[in-house]
Amino acid sequence: MKKTKKILFVVTVLLLAVLAAVSVWVTPWIGIWIILTALLSGLIGYVVLTLGSRGMEEDWEDDWEDMNQTEEELVLNYSSDFPLPFLAAEEDGTILGINKDMEAILHSDGKDKEIWDFFPKFDFKKSKQEVLIHDCVFDAFCSKAFQRRDGTYVYYLSLTGAEEKENLKRQLEEEQSVCGYLYIDNYDEVAEGLDDSQVSILTALLERKLNVYVADMGGIIKRFERGRYLLVLSNKALQEAMRKKFDILNDIKNTKAGNHIPVTVSIGLGVSEESLDEATKLGKAAIDLALGRGGDQAIVKEKDKYHFFGGKSSELSHNTKIRARVKADALEGLIRGADEVFILGHKNPDMDAFGSALGLYRIATDLGKQAWIVLTEVSVGIENLYRVVSEDKTYAGIFLNESQAVERISANSLLIVADTFVNALVDAREVLEEAEKVFVIDHHRKSADYIQNAVLTYHEPYASSTCELVTEIIRNLDDKVNLRPMEADGLLSGMMLDTKRFSVKTGAVTFEAAAYLRRNNADAARVQQLFRSELNQLKMRAATISRAVLYRDGVVISVCPDTSSRATVIAAQAADELLNVIDVEAAIVLCTVGEKTYVSARSYGDINVQMLMEKAGGGGHRTMAGAQFTALSVPEVIAAVKKAVDEYFEEA
Repeated sequence: MKKTKKILFVVTVLLLAVLAAVSVWVTPWIGIWIILTALLSGLIGYVVLTLGSRGMEEDWEDDWEDMNQTEEELVLNYSSDFPLPFLAAEEDGTILGINKDMEAILHSDGKDKEIWDFFPKFDFKKSKQEVLIHDCVFDAFCSKAFQRRDGTYVYYLSLTGAEEKENLKRQLEEEQSVCGYLYIDNYDEVAEGLDDSQVSILTALLERKLNVYVADMGGIIKRFERGRYLLVLSNKALQEAMRKKFDILNDIKNTKAGNHIPVTVSIGLGVSEESLDEATKLGKAAIDLALGRGGDQAIVKEKDKYHFFGGKSSELSHNTKIRARVKADALEGLIRGADEVFILGHKNPDMDAFGSALGLYRIATDLGKQAWIVLTEVSVGIENLYRVVSEDKTYAGIFLNESQAVERISANSLLIVADTFVNALVDAREVLEEAEKVFVIDHHRKSADYIQNAVLTYHEPYASSTCELVTEIIRNLDDKVNLRPMEADGLLSGMMLDTKRFSVKTGAVTFEAAAYLRRNNADAARVQQLFRSELNQLKMRAATISRAVLYRDGVVISVCPDTSSRATVIAAQAADELLNVIDVEAAIVLCTVGEKTYVSARSYGDINVQMLMEKAGGGGHRTMAGAQFTALSVPEVIAAVKKAVDEYFEEA
């Protein structure tokens, strides 16, 4: 450095001397001043250069000493500010330093330790790996920090523990978007009879409540059609709504504007980790199911899992004359376009399933198609009607078992499923799996396991019975279908069974359908004979009633002592009889047949036995439902039923 300083000084003086000589030769007095200035400048430059170079040399020497002596200190300074558990280590595993968070996890300060003392299987080549410390699993993230002069590397290592992972996972789940729909179930019915100003007030009240409810949850609601809205919420908001059991259902129900009819809404929401599109599809499936179960409820669909809320109101009765005519025309087109028609009901068929099958058989036959009714068993509930039909030569050959139907069904066959919407309850599952064109007609509330591949459905949960729906189709086909007296009897018997002889779940359409059947030669006396039972069966029913015990809140439970194939019918009849007892709101009767225990539940509607039985793994509709248990004793089934009853009233 000193040699460089001297060279710079000599060069500067020589340059100034040359400049002074030239100046003296040109202008003598200016040259003298230049010489004096050069001497003074040279002196000042020498002093500054000398002192400055000394300071720079000292600073360079100090910085170089810092870099050589404090790599470990630099690491520690960096690690102390790092927000996660952190350490730095040599390539040979020697730990250079750790921060306090890492020290707390390792229970060591890391001095004179190697990284493998704490993580025996640690590999510097892997950027991410799992490590086990004191029975706790952590994610370890490794990266090269810098390279030393000898070519070796220093590595940085940070840990993310279970708590941080769970917090991140929970945050992502809470921020996940949930999509779905909200429909006003009975907007037209409520608005009917109101003037324009009242309709406007009602609409404003409803939308204000909905907007406030969704806004409080941080969500978005957008109307896309009259009485129909799109919903977008966060998963956190959804969990809060589920915790409160969607209290907006009751809030909306209390909204009135000059009309005594309560407003009800249905909500269907979908949760998906894949995409918003998938969540929207799940939400559409959920709202369809909510409407199919009678409305006034919220359903959340998460992949194959459903969560149900509300649904305790009676099914909403709509003006369905137009809908029945549309379905009748569509069914006629399907039948005419098919090669043949197969009709089947549910397992352990009753009068509603069998009677509606007879009506559908007549429709297909009169439209010029070969039709069969598929039966795998003749249950006690239909044996009287089945015997009468079998003895009539007109119906010779109309019954097929499952294997016969599978052999005959083709790609252009039409399969009609009557009186059930549930895959698991279909009488001949193999026939359903083989069919490519399926029409479903049912009046029960939808369950999660509903038939999804149907090309056409006629589903009205408000209707008294499937026989009522079939009768409405026949009425709309006018003179194209001519009912026989036996078929009219079968349809009327199904209606009488499901309405408990027209005492529950009846509407104007129910009586209109019954009157139509009467005009087509249905006979009440003949129908009554179809319900007759043997003396022993009557005694068993009386014994079942005598065993009834009041459990709670108007719910009675009894066990049928009979274990024959007739036990299921006896249990159902006993449940119906128990409803005639004062203060009984719902009757639940158990019976055992073989290895299965059956549960029949009946009510007049104040207690929704469908929801009650769903909690026990069964289903049905509001006033008539049931469940089945396998490999459980009667006391265990009673315990399960009581638990379902308790849960029902706790949620009420």
